[in-house]
Amino acid sequence: MIASHSPIFSLFILINIFVSTPLYASIYDVDQNDIEDALTDGLLILRHEFGIDGANLTDGALAPNAALTNPESIASYINDRSLLFDLDGNRSNDALTDGLLLLRYLFGLSGDSLIQDALGPGATRNNYAEIKAHIDLSNQREFKSIKRGITYGMGGGQPALSMDDLGVLSGGLKWWYNWRRTPNNSIESSYSKDGFDFVPMAWGRNFSDAEIRSFLNGHPHVKYLLGFNEPNFQSQANMTPAEAAAEWPRLEAIAQEYGLKLVSPAVNFSPGGVDIPGTEDDGSPWAYLDAFFEECDGCQVDYIAVHGYMRSANAFKAYVEKFERYGKPIWVTEWAAVDGGGAPNLQSQMSFLSDTTRWLESNDSVFRYSWFIARSRQGYGQAPFNDILMDNGTLSPLGEIYTSIPSNDYPYIPEEIIEAEGAHQIQGFVYDQVPAGQTEDFSQSEVSITSQNNSAYVEYKIYIEFAGNYHLNLRLSSLTTNTLKVDLNNRNLWSLNLWNTTSGDPWKTFSSDGVFLDKGNHVVRVYSDGTFAFNWFKISKSSIN
Repeated sequence: MIASHSPIFSLFILINIFVSTPLYASIYDVDQNDIEDALTDGLLILRHEFGIDGANLTDGALAPNAALTNPESIASYINDRSLLFDLDGNRSNDALTDGLLLLRYLFGLSGDSLIQDALGPGATRNNYAEIKAHIDLSNQREFKSIKRGITYGMGGGQPALSMDDLGVLSGGLKWWYNWRRTPNNSIESSYSKDGFDFVPMAWGRNFSDAEIRSFLNGHPHVKYLLGFNEPNFQSQANMTPAEAAAEWPRLEAIAQEYGLKLVSPAVNFSPGGVDIPGTEDDGSPWAYLDAFFEECDGCQVDYIAVHGYMRSANAFKAYVEKFERYGKPIWVTEWAAVDGGGAPNLQSQMSFLSDTTRWLESNDSVFRYSWFIARSRQGYGQAPFNDILMDNGTLSPLGEIYTSIPSNDYPYIPEEIIEAEGAHQIQGFVYDQVPAGQTEDFSQSEVSITSQNNSAYVEYKIYIEFAGNYHLNLRLSSLTTNTLKVDLNNRNLWSLNLWNTTSGDPWKTFSSDGVFLDKGNHVVRVYSDGTFAFNWFKISKSSIN
């Protein structure tokens, strides 16, 4: 318990307590070493709020394995999250209120010990429970998914990832790899600025131990190392199970030296050609892994890597589930609808991506996953419609979907534009492109969803921090005369009579009268007894309470 002293006195008491409290990686992990620490992250935030910058900001306040070390990048990281770092909710970031609250929290204080003499004028969060709820919400909202990643080429005709690309993808994705041991030089020192993890790969038998060690020495926050890329393909790593097992101790030595987790050789159905002893089915990914584990008995393999390119979402799901036989968490490090000539059109690939991403996100057996690909050699618009980035660096329709889908515990908040495709649950809708300029959005590749039957619905989880009256704003195009309904927690919140809007400008924004929403978590469901296209909605605070 902190005695009743001035904020400054309390502050210096805390700074001089030599403890650190490792917690889960979160928004408050400013130096990006996957640990919330009072004497590093807390001190960085506090110094920033005191107006300290440059080398004085970071001197003596970075963890030994910090991923984000540049003072300007750290300042940018904090500034970009200023509303979330406003712990007392008075729309002001102050070192002796918000900074002190956060520092006390990182030292493990709670209850009155957290808030005593640390609330600023006009504070809207006035007790420990409210401040802790805000901290938890901020952590939940840092990434829509910590599982989701992307494959992005380097060399071999594949465009290299840029910081601009990472900025476009930030928030929706957490990690990436490029089939190589290091990221491209232009972003090696800065990719963690947007919270991204890079995962190195030992692609084949000729990987450089020294190069991997050199990279790890400069990036101590790296936690995983990917094994060989499709060794059961002659056109890829081309290694028999015995050859892969013989090289594996080199990876184990690196993993043990740097405290890394190892991901198995990444396998897929293959044309055969790589001999698997004891079987006539050399194309089977399970036959390959079975033989690999027999040869590598007792080896360190922490995860199973899987590639899948079937066109059916159900077939893909059944395929991934079969790898649960190894009793290890799964990384799906490449997947898309490609086999048999690829997805027949963009719309089918969009539906495939939506369905499988939601399934991967909710499947506890899947630890991480990455779509194939960010940008292809051929450029955007080439079959099989894989790219999540346009040639100009903006999100493609696939990218809009991939970065919008939230994890199960990601909440939306008032005043946020909630893309229709970013539903927590979706049923009975198909995906479409909306011509630029028709939706009041700024994206060049805007996506909408269209209901196919009267059982279609979308659900969104929202969090209301302050109870009061709110407006619901929905951007729609109605294809029939019908009734649109919005339910809150399984009770009707708003019904709207729609008409056919397809003549002229088909897209209309509909706004409800003020509706009262309690503080806390809610589930919003949008559905209709007819056919409608849905682009986005927003919950906005009413001026009348």
